[in-house]
Formats: sequence, C-alpha cells, structure tokens
Amino acid sequence: MTWNRLSLVVLAFVLCAAGVSAQAPVYDLVIAGGTIFDGSGGPAMTGDIGIKDGKIAAIGRITPAPGARTFSAAGAIVAPGFIDIHTHGDRGIIADRLKSAQNYIAQGVTTLVTGNCGDGTFDVAQYFDRIRQQGAGPNIVHLVGHGTVRGAVMQSADRAPTPEELGRMKALVEKAMREGAAGLSSGLFYAPGSYAKVEEVVELARVVKEFGGIYTSHIRDESNYTIGLKASIEEAIEVGEKAGVPVQISHIKALGKPVWGQAPEICRIIEAAQGRGVRVFADQYPYNASPHPHWRAGSRRTAKPGKGSRTPSCCRASGRKWRRISNAAAARTRCSSRRSAPNPNGKAKTCWKSAGSRARRRSRPRLRC
Repeated sequence: MTWNRLSLVVLAFVLCAAGVSAQAPVYDLVIAGGTIFDGSGGPAMTGDIGIKDGKIAAIGRITPAPGARTFSAAGAIVAPGFIDIHTHGDRGIIADRLKSAQNYIAQGVTTLVTGNCGDGTFDVAQYFDRIRQQGAGPNIVHLVGHGTVRGAVMQSADRAPTPEELGRMKALVEKAMREGAAGLSSGLFYAPGSYAKVEEVVELARVVKEFGGIYTSHIRDESNYTIGLKASIEEAIEVGEKAGVPVQISHIKALGKPVWGQAPEICRIIEAAQGRGVRVFADQYPYNASPHPHWRAGSRRTAKPGKGSRTPSCCRASGRKWRRISNAAAARTRCSSRRSAPNPNGKAKTCWKSAGSRARRRSRPRLRC
C-alpha cells in the first residue's frame, strides 16, 4: 500500500470516528434502570430513558455522557404521565395557590381535562392565555360546556331554542373550538342543560365534528329520577351517532338501589353501539363509594364520602366538621345561629341526619356541627 493510499484510509477512519462521536446523543437527563411501561399496552421492559430539551429522546440501553444528570429508577416503574379525563379543576388551575396542582402531579397525573359536565367556558382563548401567563403544573385540555353556552344565550329558559338562539349557541361552540377546545361536554342532569332536548345537543355536537372534537356527557339520569339510566345511556350514544363524534360517558354508574344490577345491560348497549361503528367510551370513579347524594337534584345535603349519612346543610355551610352524637344528647343539641345556614324565619337550623317524621327523628342519631 502506498503512503498516499494509507493516508486516505487513516483519514477516512478518522472522519468516520468523528462522525460517530458527533452523532452520539448527549441527554440532559438519563432515567436509568427503571421498569418501563410505554403506554402501548405491551409488556414492560427494563431500560433507560434519555431526556433532551424536555422531551423523551430515546428509550433503551443508554450510556450517559460524562457529567450528564442521571437518576436511578431501579425498582421503580416509569410510565407516561396519566390523564385525568374528568376533573372540575377549571377554577382551581387559574388560582395562584392551586395552579401547581401538586395533588395531581404527586399521583403521576400530568394532564387534566377541564370543562366537564356542561360547565366549561366558551372563552377558551382567554382561559388558556391566563394559564400560560401564570403557569400551571399539569397540561390542560378543555371542553366547552353545553350548559354554559345555553345559559349565555337562553339564561334559564325551560324550552327549546329558537332557530336564532340555536344559531348563536352554535357560533359560541365554534368560537370555542377555534380557540382550542377539544370538544363539547354536557350536564343533562343539571339546569339549564336538563331543559335541552337531544336534537339541540346533536346540532351543537355537529359543530364539534368539524374540528375533530369529542362529546362527553354527565348523562340525563344515572338512576330512575327522570328518563332512567338505560335511556340516558342511549341518548348519549344517539348524540354521537347522529353527529358523527366519539362519545365519552362521564363517571358511568348505576346510581342507587332502583338501578342496581343494570350494569351488564348497560355494557351490552355500549358494545352494540360500538358494533355499529360508534366510538363510545366511559370513565369510572377510582373509589368504591360515590360522594354524591343518592337522591334528586336540588337537595342541599351532601353525602359523606364512603358513608351512608349526609352532612346537614347548616353544618356544611358553616364549613365546620360534624360528628355523630347520641340520641340523648341530640335532644338538647342545635346548631347555634352563627353556625347555621341563613334561615328565612330567623331560627337556627337543627342538624338532622335525615328528613322525616318526628318519630324517625327521635329514633335516629343527629349530627352536630
């Protein structure tokens, strides 16, 4: 081999080595040795994750560059941030003391969906601008609320909208979608959403379809209060089927003894809709007992989470804790005026455990603030 050819070989080797060195990634952080669930549904793997500019740049076996930050995740699970698709953190996330949402971050939740149950603002640009200006711990996905839109156009009118009113409602939904909303939510159990017929919701959902959005619903009845659980599930599916949008049924459940045992049939209704090509999903509470009262809307009482008893409104309004007391003590125990909720007749309210006859009141323990 001549000197010139040898020089060319050496030069080529040096250039190749330099290229490899130049292409070797340098990460801002390496999360090493964790059990990785990548969110695809596949089996876990043990490996490393390279982070660059705030994003995952590599997953596998990584040799950190000298001086690189390394965090050992050995014995721990590493997974993508969880998404809580049903929150009511709309106001909390723009409050300075709550905006970091540490309660969510500590649980691995990195994205919140706000605007659920028909309550989301249609001033989406303003909402997002405020979040950007002050910062927030998690990512935020927002839904425009049917109840908010209907209330802005029709206030509390219990009737179908006129063509002009429906047009204004559709314009507000379109505005919200253009400003970044991910879809439309409804709370057909609550006023003013409860005044709407299914045709109205379908028309608004058709606007959402133009932007690739979704429809989520706190359905009209989760028990047997009005049209019933099954009919309410079918109504939510009807909206998605007619409008051509995916449906998300919020906190699906059979609420109360009258509808216990209907869950298998509800699942069959959803599966049948999926078989027709309707994209239907549902979320479920992550706890065993619902904290919502098991009675009609309009009740001022609130169920104590995980228990059957309810906090009287007079105690709840005062912000004081309550405790169970004996029947003997109950005869002389009342909420004082400063602890009671406002009462038109000027008298302090008694903290009853439940409404009913005097006999029932005497036979049951009461609660004291």
